[in-house]
Amino acid sequence: MKGRPHLLTAGNILHGGATETLADLIGSAVIFTTGVTQSGVSFEINLSYLVDVFLDVRLCFCVEINFKETKIRSVSG
Repeated sequence: MKGRPHLLTAGNILHGGATETLADLIGSAVIFTTGVTQSGVSFEINLSYLVDVFLDVRLCFCVEINFKETKIRSVSG
């Protein structure tokens, strides 16, 4: 994927929120390929920014997923 103008900050650097969204989406795709039938949420995403990403620079993601199943027994509101 390449950085696009609408995902850049005023300094023409890819916005961190866009990067985190992409990482979350890739993680979801990886989990989907395992055949897991339950849905879940990302509650902790840790990213290491090695360099700034500018317009038309190719991105490469390495995703490590630590899967932990948590069951909620009751919810009060």
